[in-house]
Amino acid sequence: MSKALQTNNSLTLLILNDNQIGYEGTSALGKALETNISLTVLNLKGNEIGFEGVSALAKALEINHSLSALDLYNSEIAYEVASPLAKAEAARALAKAEGASVLAKALETNNSLTALNLYNHEIGNEGASALGKALETNTSLTQLNLRSNRIGYDGFSALAKALETNISLTELNLSGKNFISYEAIKALAKALETNTSLTSLGLSWNINSKNPTLAFIRESLRKNQTQRQPLEGQKFQAASLAKKLNSSHDKKALKHEVNYLPQADHTLSTENFLPGERRVLDSLSADSVSLLALQLWNVLNGYFASSDFQEANDEIKRTTAHFQIQLLDLQHCDYSLFSQQKLQQAQSYLINISSYLAHKKIISPDYLLTGKKENKE
Repeated sequence: MSKALQTNNSLTLLILNDNQIGYEGTSALGKALETNISLTVLNLKGNEIGFEGVSALAKALEINHSLSALDLYNSEIAYEVASPLAKAEAARALAKAEGASVLAKALETNNSLTALNLYNHEIGNEGASALGKALETNTSLTQLNLRSNRIGYDGFSALAKALETNISLTELNLSGKNFISYEAIKALAKALETNTSLTSLGLSWNINSKNPTLAFIRESLRKNQTQRQPLEGQKFQAASLAKKLNSSHDKKALKHEVNYLPQADHTLSTENFLPGERRVLDSLSADSVSLLALQLWNVLNGYFASSDFQEANDEIKRTTAHFQIQLLDLQHCDYSLFSQQKLQQAQSYLINISSYLAHKKIISPDYLLTGKKENKE
């Protein structure tokens, strides 16, 4: 199966839950994902994939640009522990945390995965902290399930810190067997003072429903839901475009079937991006970030309607469609709630997009957003 996946370009969904494929089977799948460009959903529920298996998947995620959902519910991502009984519990906890850590490392660079299910892995504070660090820079993940992972205050604090700057995560499940203290709830509530993306936060089984801080959390989530509603129509079209690009391999059919994204109600156009101009981000402000997001969005709109887009390979089409979804968010954020750190993250993301577009010659290689002034002699 894994050998077939290396060359197959049509399969998009693979469900292998409860098949006892073990670390050897998972490692083979990981190897296949390094070259596969069609698979978008992989379900490995209930398989003891081990540390070797999860490491292979993590390595694939650093390269793969098509997989959008990975389900590892109850699939044992730790290595085997052979320690004296007195030290066995601590050793097992470390093993489980390291399994989550290798996935977290991959998330720092992966830009396609949108949903990750790590339900029931007991990754603890160390694993949650590693994932929190990844979320500070990751801009694609929208759903993260950490239910029943024995996460304590340190892990919650790391996740809360990530939420202060993260601009993509919309659903976070921390229900079940986690240790949510009053201080942990306060940390999450503080993060939601500036977070504008999270709309669902699972805390059931862990907290008294009468906790006064919950009212603030509910209100923050409701506010985020309200702010994101106007985007849903445009994002649906962008997601439809990405889905078509993932499933269509007939260029002639694709040319006629792709729904190009609508133009926003604004006065700027692709003419604002002058070929050969090097735009330097010499100041950091809400206006500059929002304007640059809008300009890049316009550039991609023009690109989607061009013959160059029709002739591009699937990887470029998928990646640019994903960028367009993120750029919609960056145009409509409430920047009055952004901290300086969050503005910096948004600006860095725009720099990365412009670098990619220049590398793929979608914009002139001479045109590149940079984070500092150039020295001109």
